[in-house]
Amino acid sequence: MSDLPRRAVIALMVLVLANIAWSSELFVAQKDSAASDKNAGTEAAPFKTIQAAMDKVVAGDTIWVKEGTYEEALEPKSCGRTDAPITLSAWKDDRVCVGSILHDLPPAEQWKPIEKTKSYSVTLGADQPKDVTVILDGKPIVTEPKDTPPLDSNARWATYRAGDRTLMLNLGGEDPKGHKLQLARDFLIVFGEKYGGW
Repeated sequence: MSDLPRRAVIALMVLVLANIAWSSELFVAQKDSAASDKNAGTEAAPFKTIQAAMDKVVAGDTIWVKEGTYEEALEPKSCGRTDAPITLSAWKDDRVCVGSILHDLPPAEQWKPIEKTKSYSVTLGADQPKDVTVILDGKPIVTEPKDTPPLDSNARWATYRAGDRTLMLNLGGEDPKGHKLQLARDFLIVFGEKYGGW
């Protein structure tokens, strides 16, 4: 083997070993009483949310998520590479769910008709996320972030005004009574050109 290929192989091995040395593990443990997004993300001082780990992770790192239901919209801040992927995985045999939890909406008697429209409105509780979807009788319907009620022509349609937590629902003029109404988070994770994939 000539000196040039030997040097190239040694340089490649140094790069691979450097990647291994620089990769780290971050831990998320929602149920741990010491968990906080201000922690370092170690196993002894884990993050509370997956997003906190995603904010810190770099190519080659692994995020270990411990048991729990994580109702979060996740937005990657960096991307992995073919030789150094970012890994997001459940810890050992822990059961981890990432997604939305269905929440019952206020009962029908709390919904008020909106004058001169076919819609009804209700005020949601505090700490309401902005990204919501109405589930009507078990099926999601269009739920727009909008300050005005749905158009009368848009039956089975909802709008949400986050400023005062007002949810407006058009069932074609029908009262919400008799329908099962729930709320879910509307998750959208963008991968591709912006983030370079995961």
